[in-house]
Amino acid sequence: MKTLKLRIKDKHATQLNILAGSVNFVWNYVNELSFKHLKRTGQFFSAYDLATYTKGAGEYLNLHSQTLQAVTETHAKARKQFKKAKLNWRTNNPKPNVVLLVGFRLKRPLLSISAPAKVVKSV
Repeated sequence: MKTLKLRIKDKHATQLNILAGSVNFVWNYVNELSFKHLKRTGQFFSAYDLATYTKGAGEYLNLHSQTLQAVTETHAKARKQFKKAKLNWRTNNPKPNVVLLVGFRLKRPLLSISAPAKVVKSV
């Protein structure tokens, strides 16, 4: 199989993000299903077994059936390769690389959140 590397124009980005979300949904479903099956029976699902559970879902997710089969095969292969019961969860919203923290330096520590508006000394 050959892989072609193409630059996709931005006008197709929204449709590709929708399709990527659907593929991630299938991956997460297969991941959870295989983990539950492993806990109950102690055996791993094969790609063939997983394909029976995703049969017909392509109509609702706007994916081709070969795409669903490729996702299940990739999942079974990766699970076997890395010898893990459960693989990482996939999402379209990546975690930000930079954590935004706003720090303040105070000359004196803040003792309370609410301070009196005005202090009046009586003589």
